Amino acid sequence: MDFGTLLLSLGINLSSNIIYDFIKLSISKGKTRKEIIYDLSNYLQIEGADVKSEKIIDFLIDNGTLCIENSKIYSNEAINYHTSTVKSSIAIKNTTSKTDSTEISVNGNTAMIKMSGNAKIIQDEKGIKFVVGK
Repeated sequence: MDFGTLLLSLGINLSSNIIYDFIKLSISKGKTRKEIIYDLSNYLQIEGADVKSEKIIDFLIDNGTLCIENSKIYSNEAINYHTSTVKSSIAIKNTTSKTDSTEISVNGNTAMIKMSGNAKIIQDEKGIKFVVGK
């Protein structure tokens, strides 16, 4: 099955090049249509959101992919991104993640933060911390 045929059969509007890359990589790995559909069912995209919290925002992905795109995330105290297994990943693109004391801005179409495995981004009053492993 070629790439175009798969896209048509899934009926997907590929407004995000992250999904495009995901499907293209799956095909290159020889995955079947059924496997790709299963993988896509473990995919959550937050796009164009304005997320606010007075305390803490936690994004935890245990199995699957979270893509945050074209969004604004704000919390007074902390924002935490966690991937817990090798089967989990988070991609942040064209998004601002801001607390009262920190800001992460990923702007434009070519910049992206991508994390997987056991990784964390902790954004709080102490600053911004990137953690890999336990």
